[in-house]
Amino acid sequence: MVSYMFYHFDKTNDSQLNEDELNSIEHLKDELCTEKFFQRCDQDSDHRLFSYEWCSCFQYARKFF
Repeated sequence: MVSYMFYHFDKTNDSQLNEDELNSIEHLKDELCTEKFFQRCDQDSDHRLFSYEWCSCFQYARKFF
């Protein structure tokens, strides 16, 4: 399910979520803490998320729920 969501948000189909794609998620009405969450996910601080960063971030988040 997590990888499905990654590819759902990857509108450019380039296997990464760029700043525009991340901003579209951050501005969803019910997503209040996504900006900080995605900053933590961005392991190489390049302002985009690759699928391995996306999936590992949700794996990390799962430990807290």
